[in-house]
Amino acid sequence: MQGPREKQNSKKKKIVGIPRGLIFYHYPELFKTFFEQLGAKVVLSKPSTQKLLRNGLKVSSDEECFSCKVFYGHIIDLKNQVDFLFLPQFHGNHKFLVKCPKFIGLPDVIRAIFTDLPEIIGGYHSRTKKHHHIPHLFWLFFKAGWKITKNPFKILMAIAKARKKHQQFKQKQIWSREKLEAWENKAFSGDGPEKVKVALLGHSYVINDPVLSFNTLKKLREMDVEVVSSEQIPEEIINEQMKKLHSTLYFEEERKIVGTALYFLESGTIDGLLQLIPFPCGPSAISSEIVLHHAKKRPEFPVIQLVVDDNTGEAGFLTRLEAFVMTMKRKKFLKFKKGLSTEQLTLLASKTSEESAVKAQ
Repeated sequence: MQGPREKQNSKKKKIVGIPRGLIFYHYPELFKTFFEQLGAKVVLSKPSTQKLLRNGLKVSSDEECFSCKVFYGHIIDLKNQVDFLFLPQFHGNHKFLVKCPKFIGLPDVIRAIFTDLPEIIGGYHSRTKKHHHIPHLFWLFFKAGWKITKNPFKILMAIAKARKKHQQFKQKQIWSREKLEAWENKAFSGDGPEKVKVALLGHSYVINDPVLSFNTLKKLREMDVEVVSSEQIPEEIINEQMKKLHSTLYFEEERKIVGTALYFLESGTIDGLLQLIPFPCGPSAISSEIVLHHAKKRPEFPVIQLVVDDNTGEAGFLTRLEAFVMTMKRKKFLKFKKGLSTEQLTLLASKTSEESAVKAQ
């Protein structure tokens, strides 16, 4: 017979930990909503920090990619405060496109590294390799949900609400063709040239991670740059661009990166391309070479590829980023200046002098 304390513990909310890295950035609302709807308490690891990276480096090998090293720090942040770790081995739900192989092997690697882990839940799903389909994905969610509640109807309702939340997230994240074209044609309503427009290329879990990306997205916006990322480009545009390649890219993220680069190199509607490459990443090595190959056909088009790892210095990274932005701004200003009359140039020079004097004070 259970005592009062045992009964109280049995009614206590189960805690599910979700590391804020890698596959999380593909499905940030799906997993969180699912477990919350089941009645579990969901704990996300803290956003990446240098301290979290240092913790991850203590248990990682030198050969592992920068993304994994940071991910281990998220595991360390979570493992002692949760009942379950959610680490799905999700290889993809497409008949020939796949996500990074690390998504498959990472849970097993983590089991080998850490001896004091809570129970890991998730399961393996791959339509490409194992010909899994939607029913199999539902079954994996059902098995994970069974750890939290024994009510099958509650699990089914949680799956439905989680899918709806994920669809809303994707609709907000991925722009329509009309929205993209409106952004491309957007003019700056001021006395100076239009704002610089940049396409930021990279994996979702790199672009959105403050340590992996060195806060590039935030820094670009602070430099008054308009940014669109490869994860925002409509799938129809990516597919159109992929048809122009001589071979097929099987990695979903690399398709987005290369497709985005090809689209803007062709349209010329932005001022430059910036690609973030975590070292050493095999798929990124492929996409970066393809981007460079096509960029050489447009030598007048600024393209920069910044490789990031745990040895990258923030000061040097920022210097290269600032130089890239200043190059585009100067090019844009000279083009704007060329179209002005003598009177307009005099007014612009006067206004610039006044602004410089105010800043000096």
